[in-house]
Amino acid sequence: MPFIALPQEILIHTLSYLDHRSILSCASTCRLFYETCKDSLELQYLIELAIDGFKKPITNASHSELISRLHDLRLSWATLDCKRFKKVELRNLCMAYELVAGVFAMSDGHKLNFTWLPSSTMNGRSLTYPSLEFRIIDFAIDPTQDLIVIVEDHNSPITVTDTRHVRLHIRSISAANDVHPLASEGILNFDVLPHEILGNTVSVALIEIAIDVVAVHCTRGFPPSHPRILLWNWHNGILIYVRPPLLFLSTSTSTSTSAHSYPPANQHPILNQDSDTVGPPLPSTGVQYFSLLTRNAFILTLTSLSGSLQLYTFSPTSPSLAPASLCCTLHLPPIQPHCSLFELRAYSGPISACQPDPLTFTNDTEEHIILVSLFYTVAVSGSDDAPQSMSYRLYVHKRTFLDYITRFRRQDAEEGVENAHTAADVNWDDWGERNTRFMRSPSSIPWLRYVHGARVVIKYKVRAIKVLNFNIPSCTSLSLSPSPSPSLSSSLLPSSTSSSPSSSSISLPTSEFKFELHNEPTTNYPTHLFQKDFITRLPYYSTTRVIKVDGSEENFFACMIDEERVIGISMSGRDKMICTFVHFDIPQAWSFEPSVRLLRNLILEGSKGI
Repeated sequence: MPFIALPQEILIHTLSYLDHRSILSCASTCRLFYETCKDSLELQYLIELAIDGFKKPITNASHSELISRLHDLRLSWATLDCKRFKKVELRNLCMAYELVAGVFAMSDGHKLNFTWLPSSTMNGRSLTYPSLEFRIIDFAIDPTQDLIVIVEDHNSPITVTDTRHVRLHIRSISAANDVHPLASEGILNFDVLPHEILGNTVSVALIEIAIDVVAVHCTRGFPPSHPRILLWNWHNGILIYVRPPLLFLSTSTSTSTSAHSYPPANQHPILNQDSDTVGPPLPSTGVQYFSLLTRNAFILTLTSLSGSLQLYTFSPTSPSLAPASLCCTLHLPPIQPHCSLFELRAYSGPISACQPDPLTFTNDTEEHIILVSLFYTVAVSGSDDAPQSMSYRLYVHKRTFLDYITRFRRQDAEEGVENAHTAADVNWDDWGERNTRFMRSPSSIPWLRYVHGARVVIKYKVRAIKVLNFNIPSCTSLSLSPSPSPSLSSSLLPSSTSSSPSSSSISLPTSEFKFELHNEPTTNYPTHLFQKDFITRLPYYSTTRVIKVDGSEENFFACMIDEERVIGISMSGRDKMICTFVHFDIPQAWSFEPSVRLLRNLILEGSKGI
């Protein structure tokens, strides 16, 4: 029997195993497949999820309800139309904080406070631990696993003779004094040997969680130097990656073991500037920042020369299965000899193990945007004045990095272990133009978690915020239906309509916001900084709006973002911080007023030309 002769329900079931691009390709082959995709709510839903870069949630809700919710949520973000507000006053000094999966957590070094933010399906609640048995330096959380990893402050004096002991506690959020039930080792250790100048100081620049992997990035001094990267599988307690130099010291015997073996769970590494390197070492100079891409890949930023990004892959369960390997080096735009790259950092959204609740749409990890911040210094020729500074931001999709990693793994597998593939070395001209957007950095203060999924929130001018959305589908047209009707318009399928203008914007007086599609290239970079002109073309939407609470305009000094809300940070006095949670999560009935129609058509036409 020919495939097209099968009953429609079997066709739909078969097509549901395809990704959205393949579904759309099938729909363009013949009228039968087109009508099948058009009439199936299940296939519509898969396409709608892909448009926003969401994972398929585990839920009992109908496809009709989910499509309606996606439409409402999408239009809410496009207009920054706030559904409700919640203000939380934080009187204690905030030494560390996190925002993951709808949970805002903070600590003053002693207390731990968790606030579950209200959503369309859940009421907000709070949980406070007055004090733990140790002082807190930093922490990371994944509420979808009930997990918190806390870095303990040893509280020992800074000396050039004594070793500093650092401990990571693997705890449950619901019971912060108890070891997490999935952790075989409740404490992960590492020691810092004293440096002749810097002593035994260490700053935990970053702690991250990606499913079953916890990562710590340590530096010394300022500017950050002597970087150290440690990765554990927190389930089995095995140290799966550590760079650069280390010695292993048994916690019970204090006897050094081989510097070319990985420690068992009851041993921990000592960070030492002068010891041997295990496996492929970090670059000797310029390493500044680290970030997990997935549970088996990470990125390093290098400030040497004109700057570069290095992509590594590793085994998340055991170092013996696949030692960490450098996959690719991506170079940044070449700069003039009298200029230098002072700071280079990479940011992305959290990597959660599960969805927060049944009706929360979470971003597919591969659809995250990576924000790379660059801080340049430019020496003034013939002048004794201090160098000028210039800040930029580079935006690139995580899937671009993952494509390079996948290519390396494929070539490595084909050539075998004996002929291991050499890591790619890619010049800026070969990857930057199509895959990135390089822009001047705003002057606002960036807080952690101002990047989430494909969106970035920016404090804009005095009393406005701007949200950039880099999730622009290349093979479908957006459908922002203001009606809760689940019916599929033909605009969801490939269109032959001619391309739209390269850039469009709209200001709606009734809603007091500005929406723009940025499909034109960014050019005109300063020649006194860069060696030559270049172009970046990654398209994005932006929405700018003044946020009003109870009729008064809010003036935030920093902002954060998550799946369904923006969090504005403001200060009231010296000891009180106010977090204003701006929710976009509750659907409302949309009217077909001309301004909303115009916005919908703008997004629809703009996406056709990409």
